[in-house]
Amino acid sequence: MKLNFSDLEKDLEAVCEQMVADMVNPEVVGYIGSKAEFIGDFFADRFDCESVYLPSLHVNGHTRAAKKMLNAMLRHFPERALVPISNIYKKYIQSASRCIPEGFTLDGSLNYEGDSPILLVDDSAFTGETLDAWKQEVEKTTGKKVYTFSITVIDGYRPDYYCIEDWRPFEWRPIGV
Repeated sequence: MKLNFSDLEKDLEAVCEQMVADMVNPEVVGYIGSKAEFIGDFFADRFDCESVYLPSLHVNGHTRAAKKMLNAMLRHFPERALVPISNIYKKYIQSASRCIPEGFTLDGSLNYEGDSPILLVDDSAFTGETLDAWKQEVEKTTGKKVYTFSITVIDGYRPDYYCIEDWRPFEWRPIGV
């Protein structure tokens, strides 16, 4: 099952209301990976700030071509096969090492005056490593408080804000994945 924006809009609005209640008013929204741009733009519109692209982490041994091929093949598998494949993928992802892409720097992209926090958004929080790595990098570079958001979460990791719990890959995918 694929989600579209109308499936999530009510949940995203509820998260915005919770952020306002928590007095979180970001001055910049960093969206991780091009597929999360619509999330970054959504929050940037709501909080009247800019959104900034941050690349997905590099996963050692994980290539974009292999991911595309796997996603294309999976739609032809029967549903009963997706759960074991999902569990194997989860173990692989959890064991893989990640890093911020070589050569990418935050030079100037998150510089602004003021004490307002930064919001980092991603479409899914599988292990939490992507959000944590970017959170550490942004805090180190800017010295600002950083909050995290993801549409979906799984297992024990929880970003500061999220919409859907207990996401299992390949059973359904967030927008654009």
